Amino acid sequence: MSNIGSPKITIITATYYRPDLLARAIRSVQESTFKDYEHIVVSDHCPKARQVCDLFKDDKRIRCLEQEPPHIPNHGSRAHNLAIKEAQSDLFCYLGDDNIVMPNHMGLMYEALSTGEHDVVHTKTHEVRIGPGDHKI
Repeated sequence: MSNIGSPKITIITATYYRPDLLARAIRSVQESTFKDYEHIVVSDHCPKARQVCDLFKDDKRIRCLEQEPPHIPNHGSRAHNLAIKEAQSDLFCYLGDDNIVMPNHMGLMYEALSTGEHDVVHTKTHEVRIGPGDHKI
């Protein structure tokens, strides 16, 4: 399990060409009631991802990494693997760059996983169409 001083959970977000939605996803994690986390954002050759990450540079829980070239269409698998290697926690939550988490989501997940009774927690999702984004930050 995690070392003392390590975050309790790691949120992993792979991103590719959706900077506006990425900023919204990161904000949703910051607004969570659960605060003992790290959020690793991995850009898969997203030219504006660094600009988005710079908006959150004062939050030390957020780390931004860049996937090495070349871009290989794989739905974020390489980015997820890179984040897992860099993670400081043994518990992971994947958050798509076009999704958000509800304020109590991570706390409930951590509670279910930390007891040792469950290896995986499935969560229910609700779909709300808000548009494709405007690719602006």
